[in-house]
Amino acid sequence: MWGNALPITLGGIAVYLLPQRALYIPAHQLLVIADWHLGKIQHFRKNGIFIPQNTLADELQQLTALTAVYPTRHVLFLGDLFHSSWNPEWDMLLTYLAERTSLTFSLIIGNHDIIDFDRNGSGRLALYDRWELDNQLIFTHQPMASVPDAFINVTGHVHPGYTIRARGKQRYRLPCFYRERQTFILPAFGKYTGLHTVSPAEDAAIYLIVGDEVVHHRPRLR
Repeated sequence: MWGNALPITLGGIAVYLLPQRALYIPAHQLLVIADWHLGKIQHFRKNGIFIPQNTLADELQQLTALTAVYPTRHVLFLGDLFHSSWNPEWDMLLTYLAERTSLTFSLIIGNHDIIDFDRNGSGRLALYDRWELDNQLIFTHQPMASVPDAFINVTGHVHPGYTIRARGKQRYRLPCFYRERQTFILPAFGKYTGLHTVSPAEDAAIYLIVGDEVVHHRPRLR
C-alpha cells in the first residue's frame, strides 16, 4: 500500500480510505475520486493568483501512481471533475484518458461540470447522474436528501474538513472522510479546492487525513 490507507466497511463492502484523498474498492478494482476541479488553476491565474505551471501534470501523475499501486480497472469521478467552461486543461485530461486504454473512466456530473460535452467532447468518459454498486452503494455528486434503506450514499461536493485543537491554542484544519448515518462524503481530490469545516453529529464518524495516513478520529459531540 502507498501510505497508511485505512480499511473500513461500507454497506457490507470492504473499502480503503486513501491518504491521497480517494477511496478504493478492491473487490471491484474501483478507484473513486471526488471534486478534482480541474480548470480552477486557470481561474486563479486569470485573477492574478500565482499557481505553479506544472500543477496539473503533478496531479495526473498522482492519479497514474494510484492506479498502479492499487490495481484498478475503473476510475469513477464523483462530479466537479472540471471547474468551469472549457480551457486547455480539459483537452489535457482527455488526452490523458485516451492514453489509458486499459482503464474505464466514468463521471457523475456535478454542478461545476458545465463543459459543453457535445461541443468539447467527453473522450472516454461515460457520463451518469448517479451510479450504483452491488445494491449496496449509491454514488452521487451531492448528498442525497433521502437514501434508500440498506444503501450507503457515497458522495462528494462538500469538501469536508475538520479542525483539530492542539496544545498552545494551536488549531489545524485537515481534510477528512465524513460519515453521518447513510451518507459517506469523500474529501476533495484537487489541491486548490478549499475545505468546509464539518460539525459532526452524535453518530458521525470522521476519518482524518494526517500526512500520509488516514486515522479514525472520535470528535467531541456537539
